[in-house]
Amino acid sequence: MARLPTHITAIFSAVVAVLRVVQLKWPRSAGDRTIMVGLIVSLFTHALAEGGRTVELQNFPLATLSDGLSLFGFVVAVIAVVLAWRSIPQATALASVLVALSLALAVM
Repeated sequence: MARLPTHITAIFSAVVAVLRVVQLKWPRSAGDRTIMVGLIVSLFTHALAEGGRTVELQNFPLATLSDGLSLFGFVVAVIAVVLAWRSIPQATALASVLVALSLALAVM
């Protein structure tokens, strides 16, 4: 049951990654804020998915490759949000792509 939030997070992260790549090609003034909000929402849904998986397994979800990739994506998203919040909004470009790829691999 906890896999459904992971699937939703993977789709949402892929949308954020595509928007960020488009934002790099054609910059807009409100684009960085939009991507930041999208990444934070994705991070929130990812935290719910990780929490649900922890409750489902009754242990920290790191036993399988799928869980490891999901956790890697979560850590990358947290680091990107902190960096973007401080002073480097371009950090979300690489991070959103990494999160989307790691979640896509985790879901498969």
